[in-house]
Amino acid sequence: MSTLCRDLFTLLKLSIYTRREIIDVELIIIEGYFYFSYEGEPMQIIPIGTSRLHEPMSLLQTHEACFLQCGYVHSSGQVLDLLKILVGEIDITSEQSRWFFRKDQTPPNPFDVRLWSSEELSEAVDAMRKRWNECSACIIEICTPRTYILDGINVQGNPNIERNVSYAEIWKDGYYKTYEPKLNVATFDESELQISKNIEDICRILDTHNKLGLFLGHLVDPRNPHPVRSRNNATLKAAFDASGFGLVKYFDCSFFVEEYGFRILENGSQDIHHLPWESLESLAKSFEFTLETLIEKGN
Repeated sequence: MSTLCRDLFTLLKLSIYTRREIIDVELIIIEGYFYFSYEGEPMQIIPIGTSRLHEPMSLLQTHEACFLQCGYVHSSGQVLDLLKILVGEIDITSEQSRWFFRKDQTPPNPFDVRLWSSEELSEAVDAMRKRWNECSACIIEICTPRTYILDGINVQGNPNIERNVSYAEIWKDGYYKTYEPKLNVATFDESELQISKNIEDICRILDTHNKLGLFLGHLVDPRNPHPVRSRNNATLKAAFDASGFGLVKYFDCSFFVEEYGFRILENGSQDIHHLPWESLESLAKSFEFTLETLIEKGN
């Protein structure tokens, strides 16, 4: 098991996590503690979110990313419904699955196309449940309050089973109004009360099934904060802080935006939705170390 110590002079091999860099040796400073390298069994960690999370998860060094191969989720309602599917609290029909699962474009997380097949859906869900049962922890990204309800389940805002359109193309009127108005999908922003209830239920499921949990919101540059993202992240953190379930922690990614900026694309434009590639290894290390502190907290 990892060790926490405030006495620097008791350490033989050192590394220091500062606001400037991660020096690749064997001690990290997090929240005022000197942190030894992890000595326990490697964890299997399930990422639930978007490419912002899936990309760094492929760079874990001590632990193993266990991808569900079910694509993206965005809202707290989507995350909660996915967890309920994984633990068997709800079942999803083949018609719902067409709109609930969105194919991921992140190479480390290949999409299981059986999720879109009425004949093979149950096999694909069983495979996800097997991964869930084998994992020790989840890292969960919730990046928007916008939700879409079809037959009582939170579906994708931009599903790609029928057509693969850019978010820029449908941001104004929405996918369902533009392409699938007959589905009568309800579109709205989750209230702070609903987000708080969803977070509490998410933490309850993690606690009941003995999973560590790390939560993060959207990317915010603290030097020039995006007002909508900042407000949504504050709502998420407040809801998370109010929950009393389990070994969970809110992870603020703003330091990495401050330190590395946003991604610059090949055409020279700035992608404000993703961190630069060179930042992802440090972010992955921080995920691992933060989860390890939760293990220490629970011992």
